Amino acid sequence: MVVRIELPPEPITIEPGGRRSCEVMVHNLAAHPDRFLLEVIGSAAHWTDIDPPTLTLGARSSGRIRLVFHPPRAPHVRAGTIPFALLAGAAASGRTAMAEGQLSLGTFFDTELELLPRRIGRKRAYYLLQVHNRGNDAVHLELRGRPRGQRLRIDCTPAALVLFPGQAEQARIDVRRTAGDRGDRPTEFQVIAHPAGQDPRILTERLASRRWWSRIS
Repeated sequence: MVVRIELPPEPITIEPGGRRSCEVMVHNLAAHPDRFLLEVIGSAAHWTDIDPPTLTLGARSSGRIRLVFHPPRAPHVRAGTIPFALLAGAAASGRTAMAEGQLSLGTFFDTELELLPRRIGRKRAYYLLQVHNRGNDAVHLELRGRPRGQRLRIDCTPAALVLFPGQAEQARIDVRRTAGDRGDRPTEFQVIAHPAGQDPRILTERLASRRWWSRIS
């Protein structure tokens, strides 16, 4: 071995969208000077900078470099532990050495909801609820309807969704006026999407008082 790398022994904690740096010691164990080319290996390589990317060291001497991590706030940067490695290659001998480290990526939630009308009538309507998980962890979503008056029945199919990072799903929302409601007045209703461990998201829609519309594409 002509070179030794010292990475932090503990996982480096960082939030998606943030920046975090650490110092790394590089030791030239050879009896002659050499220049070392440094490279990050693994998925973290796309959002890691090395300063400087090359390091010239005298015989049996040491130097420092800095790794700067800047993971994007995006679904493909998954929450949890991400392994990475730092590779050092000696220009004179061609030999290489590698050290392994870990990053601990935080979780962020970003659930996009959109309620789209598909058929609306005087007594009945149905909508599509489009859900897109733009966060970096799985989302467990419970769905339910809530009438703003007393004469609506709202069914969500399915009543629960599980979305992995970057995944999109749909649910059907059926709205019916119950007996005694002639449908001659506009009525509001709500669709409540409750992610596990988070505050619920509420969408409010108005059921118009008119005869069947033609299908909305």
